[in-house]
Amino acid sequence: MCGICGVFAYKDKQIEKEKLLLMTRALSHRGPDDEGVFINNEIALGHRRLSIIDLDTGAQPIFNEDSKIVVIFNGEIYNYIELRDELINRGHIFRTKSDTEVLVHLYEDKRERMLHHLNGMFAFAIFDNNNKELFLARDRVGKKPIIYSNTKNRLYFASELKSLLISDDIKREVNTEKISAYLKWQYIPSPYTAIKNVYKLPAGHFLKCDKNGYIKIVRYWYPPDEEDYFLNYEETKERLREILLDAVKIRLRSDVELGAFLSGGVDSSIVVALIKKIAGNVKTFTIGFSESDFDESQYAEFVRRQWDTDHTTRIVSADIRSVIEKITYFYDEPFGDSSSIPTYLVSKETSNDVKVALSGDGGDELFAGYPRYKGAYFLNVLAKTPEFIRNAILKVLPPNIPTPEEYTGFMRNLYRFYRALEVVNKDERDRYIRFIIIFDEVLRNSLLLPHLRTKEDDFVERIYSQNKFKTLISRAEYADLLSYLTCDILYKVDIASMSNSLEVRCPLLDYRIIELAMKLPSNWKFRNLVSKYILKDIFSDLYPMKFYNRPKRGFALPLTHWFRTELKDIVFDCLFSKKSLERGYFNQDILRMLWEQHQSKRFDHSARLWTLVSLELWHRRYIDCNPISYRW
Repeated sequence: MCGICGVFAYKDKQIEKEKLLLMTRALSHRGPDDEGVFINNEIALGHRRLSIIDLDTGAQPIFNEDSKIVVIFNGEIYNYIELRDELINRGHIFRTKSDTEVLVHLYEDKRERMLHHLNGMFAFAIFDNNNKELFLARDRVGKKPIIYSNTKNRLYFASELKSLLISDDIKREVNTEKISAYLKWQYIPSPYTAIKNVYKLPAGHFLKCDKNGYIKIVRYWYPPDEEDYFLNYEETKERLREILLDAVKIRLRSDVELGAFLSGGVDSSIVVALIKKIAGNVKTFTIGFSESDFDESQYAEFVRRQWDTDHTTRIVSADIRSVIEKITYFYDEPFGDSSSIPTYLVSKETSNDVKVALSGDGGDELFAGYPRYKGAYFLNVLAKTPEFIRNAILKVLPPNIPTPEEYTGFMRNLYRFYRALEVVNKDERDRYIRFIIIFDEVLRNSLLLPHLRTKEDDFVERIYSQNKFKTLISRAEYADLLSYLTCDILYKVDIASMSNSLEVRCPLLDYRIIELAMKLPSNWKFRNLVSKYILKDIFSDLYPMKFYNRPKRGFALPLTHWFRTELKDIVFDCLFSKKSLERGYFNQDILRMLWEQHQSKRFDHSARLWTLVSLELWHRRYIDCNPISYRW
């Protein structure tokens, strides 16, 4: 696992080594073990290394036999041993035992078709000196990032935005057209970034830039977008178990010690059990909270006892001010998912003991694990009841039903039912979208000043509609896989882990599992309101169903309470300081309404408030001052 950066000067042949070194060293947290650079007339490549495989000879950049093709690589190719043997049999000569060298030789043979042979997480740059062509590629679901900008006859690229901002050619100018999208989704959708003229290479895509500066971006992988399955249920269970065992096994290939994140949830608990069965021992790491509604460490403790793991638990308190400042630096963009904080903390704890950790990411998107799937399913059923019945119920319900935070039990369920009736007349797609947006259209347009009320961002809506699945659950999974997973979950995990020089591997996101899971009938994954049905059934020998079927909590902070107590002053300052108000983004009356409703417990706006806090803190770190002048 590493950090990469570079400059392709396709017309301007002067490349400053000092700038390349600064770009490379801005990524030192991603690779503290080694540094390598390569410069010729057209290309400058920088690499920071976190040594995982081939500790002695795996330094980068790496060249082919005649040194005409050079690669820098961030990630892991899990099937590199098998690919290496095939390439040697075809006459290629290897100088190292690293997975990186497989890439240059595979490129020699297959060019861009090489991507279909890789099982891994990757972002790499290959420069072909024969054709004067730069080739950038990103893995299928986007576990590893590439950011790029084409400006002044040069193509810049890097693992993180902060590296690009070293160059004077790239201006720190806010991409205000995407603020509305950020408020809606709590992240800036690919291919855009928070900075104008800087872009993300989307997941499952490659980019080619030739000697004339012509850029071609191609999508090379699509997940299945319709049910197309022929095995029976029992055969499928066996096939999935076989693939997942192999996915874990090949992700244990390492020349350094490994561990695992253990939240106590279904996915990470299964991964830990499989590691134990394959490797015989495993170190596990958990984040817990003193607030019982957010703490699942007792379930992680159950797994620890079940498999006798070497376990570490860290309890998180509201005293996280320094952490908030740090993640503002490491996350190059505004990022409204507050689980970035516990993810950072568990990565930090894990990195004290190991360099590599396996996680359970991906299970929710592939096996219908999110609670919102149940909500969308319920709304779909409700939508089929006669409209006159729904309207009659709305008329007899009391007006101004209190929010869920004020009441529990019957009143909470009544509120949810009331809200469901309000939106049930929308079409299926829009009903689902209401579960995942942070600021809806009405609230966004009330909050944003007129010049920022951009055209509706239909990023997820388009993905939801562009598939052939027959069921709501499958359509929702497909949308989440190509949006939320890539732009939120995997971005969060990459930044949180790499800021602590930790590599995270995700067995459930092996492309073989994705391609099989997405083809399965949705009632194999979501049955009788039980999520992840087939996954739990496959591994029913590992844990009791009572453990599997408890309510899902997610990986979130108790911000609702903290924003009224220990962190109240931070939120207030970010919303109402002179500096933040002068940015001219928001209607102060609406800001005041959100603040007062939250403080009075009239409504839980913690997710919205954190989204706004993250935006302001990012401005202070990346726009108001030079972000690279500060080092943690």
